[in-house]
Amino acid sequence: MPPVDAHQLHSDGYRKAGAGGWWLVGGWWLVVGVFFVYLWFKILVFMFEGYRVFVRKYRLESLVDVVVFGVIIYVFHWLWWSGGLKGFLLDYTNFHGLEIFMAEQVFVPSAWFVKHVIGYDINTYATTLYFLPDKGYIEVNGSCSGLKQFYQWIFLMVLFPGPWVRKLWYIPLGLVVIHWIIYCVL
Repeated sequence: MPPVDAHQLHSDGYRKAGAGGWWLVGGWWLVVGVFFVYLWFKILVFMFEGYRVFVRKYRLESLVDVVVFGVIIYVFHWLWWSGGLKGFLLDYTNFHGLEIFMAEQVFVPSAWFVKHVIGYDINTYATTLYFLPDKGYIEVNGSCSGLKQFYQWIFLMVLFPGPWVRKLWYIPLGLVVIHWIIYCVL
């Protein structure tokens, strides 16, 4: 290897890309990485074929669908709360306004139901029910709006196999049903 001038080095001591070729710089990591990704892909294909034979042999397709459903629900739940999706939406979109609007849509019938059907003496402020005299309160905030359930429903319908013609009316109908359930139950 020829001697290296100081102007050919990065501040961390490695050669610059134009100063001796990508192979000497570390491009071999790319080749090794691609090889290992290909190897893992081949291993997964081999394992998946054995898995498919096992599932068909013992007729476990329905159980697999339930497991896939649970995994999708868990992953999207994690993305919403711990993965930062809700925080991203609150920071970079008008999501907060939508969340408040939806929470109010849940709050109004809930307050009416508690006051007129159940018969509790309550005061309301913003989206909070105060039970009198001094028995506590319930706040209907953005987490009660049902937006996470909307998001999960849309992704479940998109990810599960099926004809798109049906999905185009299942998705809106499901959103209406989810809103109705949240509206009536809360």
